[in-house]
Amino acid sequence: MTTPVAIVFFNRLAPLKRLVARLAEVRPPKVYLISDGPRATRPDDAAKVAACRAFLSNLPWPCEVKTNFSEANLGCRMRPMSGFDWVFESEEEAILLEDDCIPEPAFFPWAERMLARYRDDPRVLSVGGTNLRPQLCRQDVDCTFVKHPMIWGWATWRRAWRLNDRDLAGLPQACRAHLFKQWLGSWRAEGYWRYLLTHVTATVWDYGWSFAHFAHRGLCVLPPVNLVENIGLSGVEATHTSNTAYDLPAVTRDWTIPAAAPDAVVPNARLDKWIEDNLFSRSFLNRLKWVWRKIH
Repeated sequence: MTTPVAIVFFNRLAPLKRLVARLAEVRPPKVYLISDGPRATRPDDAAKVAACRAFLSNLPWPCEVKTNFSEANLGCRMRPMSGFDWVFESEEEAILLEDDCIPEPAFFPWAERMLARYRDDPRVLSVGGTNLRPQLCRQDVDCTFVKHPMIWGWATWRRAWRLNDRDLAGLPQACRAHLFKQWLGSWRAEGYWRYLLTHVTATVWDYGWSFAHFAHRGLCVLPPVNLVENIGLSGVEATHTSNTAYDLPAVTRDWTIPAAAPDAVVPNARLDKWIEDNLFSRSFLNRLKWVWRKIH
């Protein structure tokens, strides 16, 4: 492979070892390491962060390594965003991996194919390796498209990352124009995303990235199968999500990438509806199921 890979990590050594073992199979020629600093409120953080950084100081394949290690704790919003800013100062495109997202080997050649194919296509803003409902996708073509960016093992281009509206300056206009109703298709989605982007974005980076996709009518290209295992969802140190919130499909092992591309760059309406109904604004029935899982 030729595409640079960026690793975002913090204090979890076990998943980081699994990720590095997978990367050793594909041997990216350039690796960017993005690390947050220890939290002042957690005395054990300093040693854990130091152990992760030390482990990555000698990667088991020949490659160029660049580091961006923060001494202060920037948090789950600013550390990834500032790290990606740093990567795209030097790179036109990159694969971006958090430490607990373990791609299948096939993810890497597939992502490189998508990065090349849609490099100059303004309709496509990101490449995601996680497909939570492969049964809603054609299996005779090599990709599908959704309106929601999937960031468990993903890639993008500098030209797309420049559209990230980190301070949500465009949100008031988007609300006046009922952007979320128009783009996502329901008043439920309109209310959900208005509230979320107004009240929750101070602690996470990816909702703003979703807003960039919606505001620019941009798409995320996905494989028709699931190519990333998120091993962090079941851990006690999972920051914002857990496996009780998702019905995750197994990854597809030894996937042979289909030769054919889709006929058109259009959203997969059924997959987008499933994502919105189950992961975000949730239909009434799925909201009841979510509450039931939380209390049992």
